[in-house]
Amino acid sequence: MRLRNCTFKEEWRKNEDFATWLASHDADKNMAKCIVRKIAFNVKYDGIKAVKQHSKGSKHISALKSRNMSTAITKLFATDNSKDSEKVTIAEISKTFHTVKHGLSYLSSDCGNKLDGRIYTDSAIASKIHLGRTKMEAIVRNVLAPYAIEMVTKELKEENLPFSISIDASNKGNRKFFPLAVRYFDRESGVKDGLLDFYEQADEKSESITNSILRTLSQLNLDTQNIYAFGADNASVNYEYDLMPDLFHLDDYDKCLYYSSHKDPTYCSLIIQLLPENYGIMPEVINRAWNTIQKVSSDNRKYRHDLLRHGVCASTLCSQYNGTIYNCLSNHYETKYRNLALVGKVNYIRCEIQNSNYKSTSTDVVISVLAGLYILFVLSVSVWLQLNKNKSKGGKTKDIERTYYLFFPQGRMLVSIFFVISSWLLSVQFFKKLKNDGQIRFRYVLQSIIKRYIRFTSGLTVIILHTSWLNHLFRGPYAEPILGTEYNVCRKKWWTNLLYINNFLISDGACLMHTWYLSVDFQLTVLGLFLLWLTQKQPKYLLLTSGFVIAFQIIFMFVYLAMNNFKFAMIVTAEMTHYFKITFLKEWQATWTSTYSNLAPFAFGLCFGYLYIRYEKHKYAKIYINLWRILTILLILGTPLLSAYFMTTTMYTNRWFNAAYGSIDKIIFDLGIALFIFGLSQNLGGIVKMCFEWAPMHTLGQLSFGAYLIHFSILEIDASLRRTPHYFSVFLVVCENVKILAISYMLSVIFTGFVLLPMARLSKMLPTCKEANKQLKVVSKNKGKLW
Repeated sequence: MRLRNCTFKEEWRKNEDFATWLASHDADKNMAKCIVRKIAFNVKYDGIKAVKQHSKGSKHISALKSRNMSTAITKLFATDNSKDSEKVTIAEISKTFHTVKHGLSYLSSDCGNKLDGRIYTDSAIASKIHLGRTKMEAIVRNVLAPYAIEMVTKELKEENLPFSISIDASNKGNRKFFPLAVRYFDRESGVKDGLLDFYEQADEKSESITNSILRTLSQLNLDTQNIYAFGADNASVNYEYDLMPDLFHLDDYDKCLYYSSHKDPTYCSLIIQLLPENYGIMPEVINRAWNTIQKVSSDNRKYRHDLLRHGVCASTLCSQYNGTIYNCLSNHYETKYRNLALVGKVNYIRCEIQNSNYKSTSTDVVISVLAGLYILFVLSVSVWLQLNKNKSKGGKTKDIERTYYLFFPQGRMLVSIFFVISSWLLSVQFFKKLKNDGQIRFRYVLQSIIKRYIRFTSGLTVIILHTSWLNHLFRGPYAEPILGTEYNVCRKKWWTNLLYINNFLISDGACLMHTWYLSVDFQLTVLGLFLLWLTQKQPKYLLLTSGFVIAFQIIFMFVYLAMNNFKFAMIVTAEMTHYFKITFLKEWQATWTSTYSNLAPFAFGLCFGYLYIRYEKHKYAKIYINLWRILTILLILGTPLLSAYFMTTTMYTNRWFNAAYGSIDKIIFDLGIALFIFGLSQNLGGIVKMCFEWAPMHTLGQLSFGAYLIHFSILEIDASLRRTPHYFSVFLVVCENVKILAISYMLSVIFTGFVLLPMARLSKMLPTCKEANKQLKVVSKNKGKLW
C-alpha cells in the first residue's frame, strides 16, 4: 500500500516541458489538469512522476501536436481594448463604403473579404476582418445611410439652401420602391446630389406619392418652401389623369339602407355630366382637368370621363338639407369639383328606399302560377315517360345540341361555327331519311320545325319567366340598370323571343340579349328545310342555290358596310359593355344578330352535309389529306390572325377596305370550319377526332344548351350584387369567366334533367308521317273510334 500524500506544486509549471499545458485543479490539491486534453489526473501518490508519465502518453502527444498546428480563435477577434480594434472597425466600414460606392453586390464582397484573410496571413488586421452580407447590410442601414442623410440635411438647414427633389419608381420582383433624391448647390463644392429616403410603396397615385414625400421632408425638418423643382418620370401624364374625378364611386349600399339611424334611409344612383365651370361663356382657355377629360374620353377604347357614375347615401349626405333630395344632390355636385374648375350636372337620378320599388302585381301572380303549372307538367311528363319506358319505342336519342352549344364563345367568327354545325346536322338527317324512304313529303318539314320549336321553347320559356322574379330577389346599386331593365324589356317583348323574331326588334332593347342566336338559328332552319325539300330530287341544285346565297351575302354586306362606314370587326369598347349597351349599336345588329349576315355558314353546312352522305365511305389519297390539313390550318387560324393584323394598320380606317374585307373574312373562316368538320367525318382528324369523341365531351354537350340559356342570368345576377366598383385586369376577367361558366354548368345539370331532356324526349315521341298514316287507317277501320 502506497502511503504518500503528494499535492500539486506551482514550481512544476516553471518546467518548459509542462508550462504550456499543466495547470492546478481548483477543487482538489491532489489533482492536476491537462489544458490540452481538458482532463484531470491524480498526483497524490506519484507526484512529479505522474506528470511526466502523462506527458509521455500517446493521446497527450497527439493532442499537443493538433493544438500547435491550429490557431487560437481569440487571435481572430479584436478585443475592445486591443490596439487593432479601431483599425479593424475602420477597415470594415471602408470596405462596406467601397462596395456601395461602386455598386458591388454583398455576395461578391463577402467572398473577397474571406479571400483577403487567406492571402494576407501575416496581417493582423486582415485576419480579424469579418464582413459578411448581413453585417455589411447592417453597416449600410445603421451607419453609412443615416450619416449621409445627416450630412446632407445639415448643409441644407444650416445655410437654408434651395433644393430640388426627384423620384422614380423601381421594381424588384413584385415590390415597388421609391428613391427620394435631392440636388442643391454648395458654394465650395458646386452642385451636389444626395439621397434622402428609399421607401417601399405599392400605390403609385399622385396623392400617395405626394404624401410620402411630404412625410419624409417633415421627418428631416426640411422646409418645403425651399423646393424650387420637382422631377419624376411620366409625372405630367399620371398627374393629369389623376386630376379627373373618380369615374365610379359607390357608398356602402347595405349600411345606408339597412343599418342607418336615419328615419327614411335613401340610396341614389346618379349619372353626373361634368362641364367646365364657365361652360356657358365657352372660354378660349379650358382648364387643365377638363382638357384631360376631353383627351381621355375621345379615345373610344376608354370610358367617357365626363359622365360620372356614382351611388351615394342621400339620407346621410342631405341630412342637414331642408329641400328635396334632387336639389340637395344637384347643389352638392355643382360645388364638389370647383377646385378643378368643373361643374357637375345631374343627368339621371334613381333613388331606393328600404322597401323595394317593385311591388308584386297581378301579372307576377299569373306568371308564378303559369311557371308552377309548367313545372308540374314537365315533372308529369318525366314520370309518365319513366312508367312507359318499356311500352314505347323510346331509345337513346341523338342530341343535336351535343356539339351544337358546346362552349358558346364570344366572337363574330366563332359564333358562326355553330351555324355550320347546325345546318350540317340538319342536312345529314334529311339526306339519311331521303336515302331510306326514297322521298320526303312536306309533312316532314312541318314536323321538324315543330319539334325544333318545342325543344328550343321549353327551356327558353322557363328563363323568360325567371326574369320576372330576379328584380324581387336581388337588390344593389347595379341591380336596377341591369335586372330592372331586363325585367321591363321582357314584360314588353317576351313574345318576340317565343316567335323567334327578337333579332329583328333589338334596336330599342333586348329581352335576354344572348337569345338572338336562337332566333337566327330557327329562321335559318326553316329556310334550310324548305330548300332541302325543294332540291331533294336534284341535290346539285342545293349546291348551286347555296352558292347564290353566299354570293348574295358577300355583295349585300359589302354595300351595307360601305354605306354605313362600319368596320369589318367591331371593337367592343368600355362604354359598350357598361350595363350591356352593346344591343343598341347598329354595327352589332348588322354584323352579329342579323339573319342575312349568317346565311353563308348555314349554306356551307347544308352543302357539306350532303357531301358527307355522298362520300361517306370514300378513301382519299395522301396528297388530299395533306391538302386538307394545310387548308384548315390556314383558313381557321390564318383568318383571325390576319384580321388582328389589319386592325393595327391604317387600313382599318379605310371605308372600302373594311367593306371588302368585312364581306369575305367570316365566309373564309366558315369555309375552313366546314372543311375541318368534313375531314373529321372522313376519319382524317387523328387525335383531334379522338378528343371530340371523348365520352366526357358528350356529357358536356348535353349540358351546354342549358348552360347557354342560364349563363346570361348568372352574369346579370353577379353584376347586380356588386357593392363596389370592380377592378379590371386580364387575370380577373379570366377568373370571372371561369366562375360564371362553372356555375352555369352546375345549374345546367338540374335545368337539363328536369326541363330540357323530358321535353326533348316528348318531342321525339311525336308520330312520324308513316305512324300518323297507320293511326289514320286504324281509325278508319274502327269507324272513327280510337280504341
